[in-house]
Amino acid sequence: MTSQVATVTRAEFLRGRISDIQAQLTELQTQVATGKKDDAPSSHGAETRMLLSLRMARDTSDTYLKTVDQTLGRMTLTQQVLSRVYDLANKVKQGIATVNNPEAQAAGPSSIPVKTLALNAIREIVDLLNESPDGRYLFSGYAATTPPMIQPGDASVLTSPLGQVANLGVTLPLDNTTASGDTLYDAIGTFFSTSGNYYQGDATPNARVTVRVDNGLDIPYGVRGDDPSIQTILQAMYAVATTDLSTTTEGGWNRLATRASLDLDGAIKQLAQVQGDLGQKQITLQSLADRHKTFSAALTGQIRSEEH
Repeated sequence: MTSQVATVTRAEFLRGRISDIQAQLTELQTQVATGKKDDAPSSHGAETRMLLSLRMARDTSDTYLKTVDQTLGRMTLTQQVLSRVYDLANKVKQGIATVNNPEAQAAGPSSIPVKTLALNAIREIVDLLNESPDGRYLFSGYAATTPPMIQPGDASVLTSPLGQVANLGVTLPLDNTTASGDTLYDAIGTFFSTSGNYYQGDATPNARVTVRVDNGLDIPYGVRGDDPSIQTILQAMYAVATTDLSTTTEGGWNRLATRASLDLDGAIKQLAQVQGDLGQKQITLQSLADRHKTFSAALTGQIRSEEH
């Protein structure tokens, strides 16, 4: 509902902005529509003021247009990264399903395929979120000069995220009971509930990068690396990347894997909502960019007319 209200509000703003632009153009056209210039000194002063006003209006519109174009570029890159995260989460979820079933485990349970898949996915997601194509880290919030994600490291390094999660499996080992799977998965969830364990960007609660794209219109568009959807995806992937399925851990691992799969399913849907909200803002900005271009072109025409 909040997203719908925001979308309606932006649409109403655009309609109002278009009306403002049309009114400005009508006023400017009226002021210069006499066609012939008066050689009187007072007339020259009025023409100079008119040119200054026109140029200032065009410069302002062009500045906003540059900001809008830059923001649209960042939004596009953000969407591309999120789409890849979405695909990787689906692949790991499918990988869990191929292992977490009686038929697959009948010939001898092994989690090696999904463990490798999850580990590779974690590394790719972290690298994607840490990209800075224009010198700014897109997923760090307002800490744009800081890479958002902590490198996962290696399970053998106890101070790394992978090492810390793997060590939870040592202190809370899986066995053939479902309770052991719940206990370990809950502990991994607790680890990821502290964003500083995997994320090092701006952690100000509810803060999103916001950009001013027109008079009175600010668009919040940033997605951070500690977004709940990303947090849950990483949590589920870390869980299956640091645990082993065997005849002695089958009950616990199956429970842990089931919960990881359910969490991935929910996070994938949540991520789709994040992308949908961002997509609506892209549509709004593209429409606004078109209006700025039209306004700037009209002003340029008026300036040339006035100059000659």
